[in-house]
Amino acid sequence: IEYEGDEVKKKINLIFTDNSIISDNEKWQVDKNSVDFLNIFLKLGLDFKQNKKLNYTLANGKNIKEYNFKNMGEVPLTIMNKETLAIKLIANNLEVYLAKEYDYLPILIKKKKFKYEMKSYQRLK
Repeated sequence: IEYEGDEVKKKINLIFTDNSIISDNEKWQVDKNSVDFLNIFLKLGLDFKQNKKLNYTLANGKNIKEYNFKNMGEVPLTIMNKETLAIKLIANNLEVYLAKEYDYLPILIKKKKFKYEMKSYQRLK
């Protein structure tokens, strides 16, 4: 679900099976590295921590696209009014910044049309 303020702007249902992703209008054959747009960012952090390849098939409800992330190294960022080092990953004009300090969660996600930035973090015990 995509919101604009409190109003639902777009709603897409995705169903994942072992070898396909089904949306409201289409069905695609996929492999085990297929993810949706919400899960890809968490999977990136988990896979980066485990030194896995960062190659994914991304389903967004309209199409399937390959994303092969490249590690561009560490860059300084100011997030939540604090300077931190982040690992910059890029693929298909999508930039994702992971911070070791925050368990490799994405602290900044940027693409031409949007920017998402972490605003708070709380480590659970």
